[in-house]
Amino acid sequence: AALFQLEHSATPEALQHVLGLLVDWLNTPELADLRRHFVEWLRRRGPSLDPQTHWREINDLQEANHMLEDRIREWKAQFRREGLSEGLEQGQAQAARAILHRQLQRRFGSVSPDIAQRLASASRPELDVWIDRFYDADTLEDVFH
Repeated sequence: AALFQLEHSATPEALQHVLGLLVDWLNTPELADLRRHFVEWLRRRGPSLDPQTHWREINDLQEANHMLEDRIREWKAQFRREGLSEGLEQGQAQAARAILHRQLQRRFGSVSPDIAQRLASASRPELDVWIDRFYDADTLEDVFH
């Protein structure tokens, strides 16, 4: 059953949970051969479960469990960094969007719903181009063309 759970673990956390259970279940000396067989299975199948973990270097289940715990911590930290970076980029784009919208209103009067929609769906590079054009534009259309 544990081998099936290892093979079909949907997440790294689920895989680590099963490894933790195996460490607990197989901790007696008379089960050393079974532990060794699970380690050999992990060395062979581990790369397909998580290619970044160095499965071939493990020597026992406890080591595999610790290695996977470390990988999960690394993934979570990486996802957190990526999320923060993405959030920062989105926040900067939203701020650029709001500033450009305000500047357009102050200089050219009310902004049409079409222009407001273009601003709302614009990428950061598009916003940067429009912000640069704003300074030299004589009309609202000059900013966007």
